[in-house]
Amino acid sequence: MNVRRGILSITAALAAAPGCGPPDARFVNSERIDDLHRPVQQAVADALVDHFGTPHELVAWLRLPVNYGGYAGIVSAAPEANRRNTFRVELDPPADELEPGQELVWISGSLLAAPAGEQPVPWTVADYDPETMLITVDAAGVSPDDWPADWQPAPDDAFIVAPGGRLKHGRALYMEHCMHCHGVSGDGNGPTAPYLDPRPRDYRLGLFKFTSTGTGLKASRADLALTIRHGIPGTYMPSFLLLGDDELQAIVEYIRWLAMRGEFEKRMIDELYVDHSQQALEERKRDEAQQRSEGSPPDETVDEAVARYLEEEFPGVVDSLGNDLKDAWEQADLEDSVFKPAQPRLPAEPTPAAQLENALRESRERGLALYYSDKAKCATCHGPQGRGDGSEIFAFRDIPNTNPVQKYAEPGLFDDWGQKIEPRDLTRGVFRGGRRPIDIYRRIAVGIKGTPMPAFASALSEQERWDLVNFVLSVPYRDEPMTPPPQSAAPAPAATTAQIQPSPGAGPSGGPR
Repeated sequence: MNVRRGILSITAALAAAPGCGPPDARFVNSERIDDLHRPVQQAVADALVDHFGTPHELVAWLRLPVNYGGYAGIVSAAPEANRRNTFRVELDPPADELEPGQELVWISGSLLAAPAGEQPVPWTVADYDPETMLITVDAAGVSPDDWPADWQPAPDDAFIVAPGGRLKHGRALYMEHCMHCHGVSGDGNGPTAPYLDPRPRDYRLGLFKFTSTGTGLKASRADLALTIRHGIPGTYMPSFLLLGDDELQAIVEYIRWLAMRGEFEKRMIDELYVDHSQQALEERKRDEAQQRSEGSPPDETVDEAVARYLEEEFPGVVDSLGNDLKDAWEQADLEDSVFKPAQPRLPAEPTPAAQLENALRESRERGLALYYSDKAKCATCHGPQGRGDGSEIFAFRDIPNTNPVQKYAEPGLFDDWGQKIEPRDLTRGVFRGGRRPIDIYRRIAVGIKGTPMPAFASALSEQERWDLVNFVLSVPYRDEPMTPPPQSAAPAPAATTAQIQPSPGAGPSGGPR
């Protein structure tokens, strides 16, 4: 437990609880870590344990925007001289009661200190009065009369009561409801995963497909809660409507935390790979051997340079990546990050019903024209009749990040997890990101993250996006085959200001999946 570095150890103490998974549960590191030079591998593995812990002893990295649970407090008034361990506090959130014996961890102030040469003192709550907001604390093994003179709670000293309660609760629920598919590490490789198609989500990219947030932004808490509550139609991801709100939010927080752990590992490996992969180190050692053979040995061996890097520079890399994670996940929960329509789907009431019906019919016709147009190119993936059999599924695609470039062994579309995916069959009326008009709108506007389905926020006007929504929702109920209209039948409504840019490198793949 190192509160000076913003790290708290949270003992899960759940290994033997029913539904909590195997007692030997452990986090599995990415296979890519094996590509690094061995001392660097160990540094990455140690950083993961230091900042995230193990399944049975979680670590709260306080820098990350995770609601770990518990009560954050500050001292609002110094104690009286004769009651050194009783003082007034402010708690967030406010507490009606605190149970005696609950753990209390100091974040700042003189009570952080330990007697010289000793381990930090464990603190607990002895009593709390919610009316006066007076708290009495105990220091294990040290009577208040024997406190060192400099142990003096002062205004604005910070502490946490019952740290990690929500994360521990989320872990227990995750191990009961989610682990068997998504795995202990959130790698999508639980014991039932090999039998499922599509495969369960691998959280370790920090990426989720169905979000309300703009292109390039993380999923918000609300996005994850919506997916967990309602499931993903057409997949093995069920609805968890029976979970209470507290349970749902605890699972959301734990999944976010797992995603941050995986992304932190990925970013560390990406940062280190160029100079510290096994291949790069072998090349450097060959250069070192060449220099020695020429009689000009380097001032520092490769192994010495690696050791110096890990001691002097690697901590700064960890610190910087932590800041990047914090900023990215905080941004996702900002109100401005949610993509919201600038105008309603249809004219606002009180519009006569006949007029609304006419407006809807015209919108669908414009959407049909867009579906086949070179502007949206929906049919190239979703097919001429919307059955998901467009020409794009017959093309062989490049495997990302391969040098020299390699192609997948079979034609079709692939997601960022390397899994083959099929464009949505619109005639079935089953949409994995939800079938509400706003859900379809956002799939068109911001795309489906981690897939070839691009964002059309800047390519299509507001009216055009709603036209496609109205058309897509009508496809399952069409009585006749779809026919591309004449080019002149697709008048372009006035463009609106784009709110979000399209996905980098997004290709011409059609509508919602």
